[in-house]
Amino acid sequence: LNISDAEVEKRLALRKGIEGRSDDASDLVERRIKEYEENTAKAVEFLRAQGMLVEINGEQTIEQVHEDVMTALKLL
Repeated sequence: LNISDAEVEKRLALRKGIEGRSDDASDLVERRIKEYEENTAKAVEFLRAQGMLVEINGEQTIEQVHEDVMTALKLL
C-alpha cells in the first residue's frame, strides 16, 4: 500500500478512538513507521526494481483499498 505517514497516523488515531486499541497510541505509531522505514522499505524497493511488487493507493477510501487488494489477489 502506498500511503503517507500523515494518513497512517490519521487513520490509526481514528481507529484508536473507535476500537480503543492501545497499540495505536501516537508514540507507538511513530515507532512502527520508523521500523518500517528502517527494515521494510529496502525490501519494497528491491521488489519494485524486480517488477515483483503490486502497488495499491492506500490514500483511497477503505472500501476502495479493499476492492483493489481483492482485485490484485484475483479474488474479485
